Amino acid sequence: MKYLFIILLSLFASSEPLWAQEDVRQRLYSHLYQQGLQHRMSGEYSQAMYLFRQAHQVCPSLPDALYEMGILNIAVPGSDSIAMRMIRQAAGTQPVNPYYVETAARVALHNNDEALATHYLEQLIRQMPTRSDILEMLCQLYTQQNKPEEAISALNRIEILEGTSTELSMKKFVLYKSMKKTKKAFNEMERLRRDNPHDIQIPLILGRMYMDEGKTKQAARLYDEVRRSNPNYTPLHLALIHYHRQQGQEAVADAIRDSLILAPDVDTNTRMQLTYERMEELRQSPDSLQGAMRFFRTIVSRYPTPEMHALGAYYLIDNNAPEDSIVASLRQLLQVNPADERALSLLLGHYFPRQDFENAAEVCRMGMNAHPEKIQYSFYLGAILSMNGERQEAVDILKNGLLLAEENTRPEAISESYSLMGDCYHQMDQEALAFAAYDSALVHNPSNTSCLNNYAYYLSLNKQQMDKAEQMAYRAIQLEPLNKTFLDTYAWVLHVSGNTSMARFYISRVISPSLSDEDILADETISAEVVQHAADIYAADNKPEEAGRYAQLALQKKNKETAEKKANEE
Repeated sequence: MKYLFIILLSLFASSEPLWAQEDVRQRLYSHLYQQGLQHRMSGEYSQAMYLFRQAHQVCPSLPDALYEMGILNIAVPGSDSIAMRMIRQAAGTQPVNPYYVETAARVALHNNDEALATHYLEQLIRQMPTRSDILEMLCQLYTQQNKPEEAISALNRIEILEGTSTELSMKKFVLYKSMKKTKKAFNEMERLRRDNPHDIQIPLILGRMYMDEGKTKQAARLYDEVRRSNPNYTPLHLALIHYHRQQGQEAVADAIRDSLILAPDVDTNTRMQLTYERMEELRQSPDSLQGAMRFFRTIVSRYPTPEMHALGAYYLIDNNAPEDSIVASLRQLLQVNPADERALSLLLGHYFPRQDFENAAEVCRMGMNAHPEKIQYSFYLGAILSMNGERQEAVDILKNGLLLAEENTRPEAISESYSLMGDCYHQMDQEALAFAAYDSALVHNPSNTSCLNNYAYYLSLNKQQMDKAEQMAYRAIQLEPLNKTFLDTYAWVLHVSGNTSMARFYISRVISPSLSDEDILADETISAEVVQHAADIYAADNKPEEAGRYAQLALQKKNKETAEKKANEE
């Protein structure tokens, strides 16, 4: 009430009763309304609503404040009916104001009240008869309400304002057809053709319509007309393919299609569409996929565009072709279009799991050149370089990928890059940088389990921040309770912290006491390092017999791992 109180004080200079003065009320209304507009424009919507409400109380017969209140209520969830009531009242108070009427119509449309929206739009078009956009909305509403005659009338008025067009005539054609006035429908399209004698697309559209009605003679007449003026027009040949198929003349249709595929002036999309159609026919024949691909190779040898290469590669994928054929086709595609994201991703997904790191690295570098903002390429290249011992180069690649990553990159992907960077720094004995990278990884994804595990383990090796290490290791096993690596890390962190009994409990979940020596040696998920952890934990828990057993097994495991590594290197 403070706004109203201040304004009233400023107006008490008059000797007449305040509310008896119409001009005073008008001035008060105007002041409150203008103040409300200022608050609305500043984004202070609650204050604006309060002032508009006060203004409306002063002069209920004036619509402006009521209209603004309605506009503000549109943004309030569940207040659609209140907004509609206020805007309708404002429009009813001042029906000559087109803005109020149009807003009322749009709110009605938003509320799916077609009848009310139609009422307001009809009112608005009477005031603004040259608004073709309003006529278009009315046409759509009349069509939805099954009022084709009114819709045609609206289209005729648009035509007077803007002239004839294919779109308008097509709409009238459909409406006349819905009214079963077939003659009027075709007369409309024939009129459009006469009015636009140089537009060769119109007779093709009209010919297709005649074909749909079974009037093949009229269609043939129109196609001959186009052929005489432009015999090489691609849409004409497409129309003729459809015409001959409907006539049952498959051989003629196929001949036109096959010549069109090889024609030099055909656009790429049409060539691809027709090539795909022919390949599908061949695939379903006894020659199957091999015949389809032989035909494709003939076409792509003459028109080696990126789009055609993509058609062949993805056709093989869609039809479950042998993997080597798919890979070869994807590589050919990248030769002509190194930026094809799907091909890059598919090849990376093929090479990396198979540890074909040379080809995987090549794909990563192509991806980084074509799409530097896509972080997956720098991440996988960083991983490959790290595994090859080129850790400083891996860090540089990862940093550059993070620097160029697009804003909407998934935080999990950013976290993985920082985590890998931390691993590289650790392997280079740069622990401070490693821990900083891990911290960054966990900022972007606090549930990055590999980062939680590695960070905790490396802290424990340095006997640093053991409380933090224990929390991170525990979080990792909460997320993946069956992961033996994470269980081993948690057991080791507990051991370093002096919690021997709990350490023994968790290491027993990695290496069960019931396992025989042969089982432990044969289990590739249990490394020599893990067995040595068990030996150290049991020794700390005053169990020398078990500790000795695990120490001996750890040595055997280590010798076995060393021999296998040497054999692989040879």
